[in-house]
Order: sequence, then C-alpha cells, then structure tokens
Amino acid sequence: MRGQGQQSVVFCTGLLGFNLGHVATISDILISSLIVNESVHTWADWQCGDSTAQRFGGISLNPVVHVDSVGMFLLHLIAFITGAKSIGWAKPVSVDQWRLEHPRRDFLFIQRRPL
Repeated sequence: MRGQGQQSVVFCTGLLGFNLGHVATISDILISSLIVNESVHTWADWQCGDSTAQRFGGISLNPVVHVDSVGMFLLHLIAFITGAKSIGWAKPVSVDQWRLEHPRRDFLFIQRRPL
C-alpha cells in the first residue's frame, strides 16, 4: 500500500528503456537545426552568385532535400543506444567556386557562418 503523499511517476519508455519524449525532442532539435543550417548555406551560396545548390532545391525547409541517412538517423540512433552525445550532418551544399563573384572569399563565407 502507498502511504500518504506518495505519487507514482510514469515515464513513457521504449524497448531499450529510453524516455521517448526526450528522444523525440532531441531528434526534432537535431533535424531542424541541420535543415536550417544547410538552407542558410545554400542561400549564402545563391547570394554570392552561384545558383548551383538553389537549382537543386537547397533553399528549402523540406527535410527530404537535406536528409543524409547516415548522418541524420544512423549515428543519432547509435548515440542513443550507447548513451553518447548525439551528432549528425546533412547533405553538403553543392558550390561551384568559379560562379562566385570572389571565389576564395565567398567560398569561405558560404562554408563558415553565413548569418
């Protein structure tokens, strides 16, 4: 019997004992940040004069355009199974340096932090 004031806490756990709410939250954050990051790289590429990535639909928040199965899902799953920190990546942005107005400077700008 339960005593006065004791409450039972129920966590929604998966097969391996993970809190599914935590896994879903981290997954959403990881995938959203990767998609926004790659979209901004594509936008910066387009602003610097190269439309290669834009022609392939890179300026989009559609996850299908940016998903890399190993970088977004497999490593994320392995990290949760092993308890390691979650890492990931998306498909790289296609850049034709010779279409840029200032190839060396613009390429560094696109690959670094466009915002």
